[in-house]
Amino acid sequence: MNIRPAVRGDLSAVYALFEQELAYQKALIKERDWISNRDWHEVINQKLTNPRERMWVAELNGNLVGYLMGCLSAASKSRPLRQWLQQLRFGERTTAENPTQPTGWIEDCFVLPEARRQGIGSALVRAALSWFKDNHVIRIELGIWMVNGQGQAFWEQQGFSPVRLKMAKDLNK
Repeated sequence: MNIRPAVRGDLSAVYALFEQELAYQKALIKERDWISNRDWHEVINQKLTNPRERMWVAELNGNLVGYLMGCLSAASKSRPLRQWLQQLRFGERTTAENPTQPTGWIEDCFVLPEARRQGIGSALVRAALSWFKDNHVIRIELGIWMVNGQGQAFWEQQGFSPVRLKMAKDLNK
C-alpha cells in the first residue's frame, strides 16, 4: 500500500472512484438529488491547485483504491457571531505563527469496498492529520450522514466523536 498526495495524472482514476462514492451516497440518501448539481471534475481538480486544499490517494498493487480530500478554513472575520461562538466553544484559536488559526475539514474519504479492512482508510487519515498539524490546525471536523453507520464507526475508530446533530425538514414533501 502506498499513500501519497494526488497528482494531475491521477485525476481520471480519482474521478472513477469518486463516481463510485457518489453512487454509494445516492443509495444511502435516496430522497435527495444534490449530487448531480455540481461540476465534480472542477471540485476534484481544485484540490490539486488550491494551496489550502489537499487530496491523498491510496495505491494497492499499482491501482488507486481510495482517496481523502481535506481543506483548511480560517476563522471568518465576516461572520463575527460565528467566530465568537467558536471561540466560546473551543477556546482561543490563534497562534503567534498563524493569527487566524485554521480549522481542518475532511470533505470526503472513500475506499473501494473490496480494499476495505486493510488499513487503507486509516493510512489516508494519518496522512491528512500530518498535513493539518503542519498547518497549525488544532481542530478537524467532518460531516457524515446519519444513515451511514459504517462510516460513523470508521470515524469513531479514528478518534472522532459526534459534536452536533444537524436536522432538516423538506418543505416540498
